[in-house]
Amino acid sequence: MPTHYLITKKLVKRYPFLQRTTWWIEGLFFRMMLGLVRLLPPRQCIGFMGWLFGLLGPYTQKATKVRKNLPFVVPGIQGRELKQTVKAIFTNLGRAAGELVSMDKIWRQRDKYLEFVVDPVMDEIIAGKPVVFVSAHVSAWQLTCLVGAQFGISISTVYAEETNPYLSKLFARLRSAFRTRLVPAEGGIRKLLKELNQGHSVGLVVDTRLDAGELVPFFGVPTPTNTVVPRMALNSGCKLVPVRAERLPHGRFRITVCPPIEVKDEGLSRGEKALAMATELNLLFEQWIREDPTQWMCLKRRWPKRAPIS
Repeated sequence: MPTHYLITKKLVKRYPFLQRTTWWIEGLFFRMMLGLVRLLPPRQCIGFMGWLFGLLGPYTQKATKVRKNLPFVVPGIQGRELKQTVKAIFTNLGRAAGELVSMDKIWRQRDKYLEFVVDPVMDEIIAGKPVVFVSAHVSAWQLTCLVGAQFGISISTVYAEETNPYLSKLFARLRSAFRTRLVPAEGGIRKLLKELNQGHSVGLVVDTRLDAGELVPFFGVPTPTNTVVPRMALNSGCKLVPVRAERLPHGRFRITVCPPIEVKDEGLSRGEKALAMATELNLLFEQWIREDPTQWMCLKRRWPKRAPIS
């Protein structure tokens, strides 16, 4: 999680005494803002947060990362198109923040807001043993957690606790809307394997760069990618199942449980299978992102620094 939201890391390093004061100001700011927007109905809350983030986001440090990532997704993007796309990405990030704040209301009124689509292959899987669910930071990705509540599946999701102590409790209350078992990020894969062994499915978002990961093509460029999660699925005998959440007209959402990612070649080693599964997963995420690049919330560097843009 970010150390600070309202000032840069460089400024804190230069003036260390600012850290505690900044944490307090950030805590007060977010508590007041989120407290107010939670009073709004979901559509109005999501719309307002989208407007606010779209207004401010392009001027933040994160916008620099977005501008560096976009040419890999949309080759040749520049000028006015780049500016409009960056603004649209932050608008959608704001909508995602509004969706998190409104998730309790969305769930309570799920007949009004949600539709679930489950691949026929998944009916048997959902009713059986634990599953490793994976998604990407695309569109309303946080709503994918509601698959567990909808289908009566116990899902454990990983979270990184806020560095800011004044925000920690606030975000813990927001995460409770996921209706999942919350597992601290400390302990990593061992904790998740324990969850699977205890009969709980796990849910992870795996489209971000993993420096220790293997190089897997992503938009045609070899990119450090998480192969640990496919390996975990193979080691535990669980299916690796992508889940996608999409924004629909009139403030509705579609949550799709996709067919599992599988490798048919039995001649491959377990490591080779994990690499092949990660490759298929990257191709699927590419497909989602290409449909509308403004829906992908990639606010950190995704590709190697000196990677050539195809």
